[in-house]
Amino acid sequence: EKDIRIGDYVYIYKAGDVVGIYNLSQDGKIEINNLPMGIYNLEETKTMDGLVINKEPIEITLTKQDNTTKVYTKNVTVENKTTLVEIYKIDKDSKEQITGAKFALYDDEGNELTSWVSDGTPYIIEGLSIYKEYKLKELEAPDGYYLLDNDFKFNVADNEGLQKIEVHNELVLKNIII
Repeated sequence: EKDIRIGDYVYIYKAGDVVGIYNLSQDGKIEINNLPMGIYNLEETKTMDGLVINKEPIEITLTKQDNTTKVYTKNVTVENKTTLVEIYKIDKDSKEQITGAKFALYDDEGNELTSWVSDGTPYIIEGLSIYKEYKLKELEAPDGYYLLDNDFKFNVADNEGLQKIEVHNELVLKNIII
């Protein structure tokens, strides 16, 4: 946030310099050592699967507290929200939610993650990765509707809002001659 320097002319870091790139440990922690006193901004550029990147920089201030302490510790918590996807099965013309469609969701390696039958309410999936592509396949169409010809591919948005996916089905129309 501000230049970090010794005296008037020796710069350790200029404002905006990248001090380092750090990765989380298995337990979700980062340890950064040997930073001079100053004000830093911690910015998240990638996160764990199923979470949304926290786009707000976190200000960390390291200040001298006394003349005897040599090592200062600062604990900071970065909170991430999980991704959230709602899948709706709706009639192409009426836009009403319909029941009885059997779906399966696959990851980008072809692994089935979940399957369900539409019941007239949105199907909610939490924690999908923002780094993968997913494929939604209709396995069985509701009575009176055509089976979808193509699988529906999508990526999860990197935002904190609810991502809504509408899957449209077309009603089978028949002519009756009397």
